[in-house]
Amino acid sequence: MTEPSPEDGARVNLERRGHPVSYDWSAPRKGANLSVNSDFPARARALNINLSRAFEERLAEVVRQAERERWVKENQAAIEDYNARVAESGNFGDTGKGKGEGEGKGTEFYP
Repeated sequence: MTEPSPEDGARVNLERRGHPVSYDWSAPRKGANLSVNSDFPARARALNINLSRAFEERLAEVVRQAERERWVKENQAAIEDYNARVAESGNFGDTGKGKGEGEGKGTEFYP
């Protein structure tokens, strides 16, 4: 992975474990005091791991997952309604097929 830079745009997308992670590259950096098991920073320094970067990248993943879970929860009723309609009559990609054909073949939305 190449190192992103501000020239890449205000928002940077990184691929982390196959999932895009977005954040505002131009946001100012802010110091933070954290309490961690003292073994981790020592081992990370011995391996030349940038603690700030590692923390920032992992926190971006955690935030993205929490935002996704919140979105699914907020939209659960619509998701269930959509899945019920697809189960009943298929979706627009199923036109021209007989009743029941295409059902359960990836047309439902599963969060």
